[in-house]
Amino acid sequence: MLLATAAGVLVDRGLAVSLSVGKLKLLISNKRTRVIDMLRNFFSSPTSDLSPEESLELVNKRLELAHEEDDTAKKLELVNSANSRLKDTENIFVSKKVKDPSLCKGIANAYHEHGELLDGLGHHDKAKKSHNRADKWG
Repeated sequence: MLLATAAGVLVDRGLAVSLSVGKLKLLISNKRTRVIDMLRNFFSSPTSDLSPEESLELVNKRLELAHEEDDTAKKLELVNSANSRLKDTENIFVSKKVKDPSLCKGIANAYHEHGELLDGLGHHDKAKKSHNRADKWG
């Protein structure tokens, strides 16, 4: 939630933006973590009205963020979030009776990427399931 103060300072969860004449200064503590946290909150918002393509785009963004994350717990959280969104993407795909081979390939690629991330985190059984789902869609 953004709070505006009379001094012209906006505060959003530790991100302070100071506005001055002709100049914008960003004062960010733990910049990378804060940005990832803000993106995670944005991408975890309700998305039931998304198209399969938009939903898959969110999945891919979460997987990209997981690749960039150094903290193992946060990486796993992003990977799990991507998996949840990927299942939602499948449901949207099926419920809207979409017949798009490129979207099927995108879902397969996302499951493959998800499996690779899980392998890297030592979750080999879950990774295998993800790779199997990739094969199903690919």
